Amino acid sequence: MRQSNSWVSILAVIFSMLSSLGCAINKAATRGELSTISSLTVVRYPTPAITRETSGAALAGFILFGGLGAAAAMAATTERGEAPLEFGQLILQAFMQRVAQEIPEWPAMTVVERPVDERSMPTGPTLALRIGLFHLSTYYSGLEADATIEMARAGGEVIWRKSFRYTSRVYDRNRSPDEFKADDNKLLKEELRFAADRIADEFIKDLKGSK
Repeated sequence: MRQSNSWVSILAVIFSMLSSLGCAINKAATRGELSTISSLTVVRYPTPAITRETSGAALAGFILFGGLGAAAAMAATTERGEAPLEFGQLILQAFMQRVAQEIPEWPAMTVVERPVDERSMPTGPTLALRIGLFHLSTYYSGLEADATIEMARAGGEVIWRKSFRYTSRVYDRNRSPDEFKADDNKLLKEELRFAADRIADEFIKDLKGSK
């Protein structure tokens, strides 16, 4: 039974990694579409637990078997825990502080403080944030996080969708999981705030490109 559960875990991580590579297709909003919405309810789905693999496990798997080998090694050695800050909330705060100032036709916003699920989505036009991959990587040297934001009309029609993957190494902020978590997660807290700002930047940049 234990061996069976291990393979289930391995397959689940492989599926998660492959799914994260095929993020939701981006959809640009038009200025005309934005102007038809006067108000939005802003929500976020629950942020998943932050994961990390044992040092060297993913690298060894990658060297031996490639990307799927790395995924299998991660599945066998992955730790899951709560992040020291609510990452989805950080992203929405950074986004909301700037979007109304930088996008003149942006609608008024009402925020739902607690995370929602598909069954508790509010009626009316919504802006929803979802976090996918949320991981501290030894092999990739840092934080990896996928975030997707969607704006939908009252009937559920999506008029804007933007996905962005943040990785620490792109910004030369590489640290090991142990370094991030040292001193009561001091560097990890800094990294989560920095990542949230960069993700919000990308969302707003995409909106500014609306025609």
